[in-house]
Amino acid sequence: MTEQIIGYRIGESLFCPDCYEEGARRLKAVQNPEDPQVTFPSKPIKAGDVSVFICNDCKTIKGTDESTGEKIKILKKKDFFEFADTIGHCARKVAFICDFFSQKNKIGEFPEFSQDGYSGLHFILRDLQDEIESVVDQMYGKKRKV
Repeated sequence: MTEQIIGYRIGESLFCPDCYEEGARRLKAVQNPEDPQVTFPSKPIKAGDVSVFICNDCKTIKGTDESTGEKIKILKKKDFFEFADTIGHCARKVAFICDFFSQKNKIGEFPEFSQDGYSGLHFILRDLQDEIESVVDQMYGKKRKV
């Protein structure tokens, strides 16, 4: 059984297969066809050699997580903004729960919430609506397949 090649070492640098092959194509394109063929003095890196490395050319992390076996994925800048929005929504949901349980109103009175508490209630209800719509869509999708 041969191990999958996940990269190439050229000197002290590591390259993912895509960047290595692109570099080889560029080198071949600029060589004089009459001259002897020049190649990169490289050593293949197999999955067992390293688990994770940063490609010297494209600067992305390559490899697999040893604990889960999944490919490592780097969040893009837009993913961080989505992540920040998610954290903000969670904070507002917590504010709503805190506001709700910290109320000492008489029975039957509507409690007062902070602005974050109202936003949190909105996010909770919107998330419930999204989840219900997703379930309904899946049910109708399965119904159509039957």
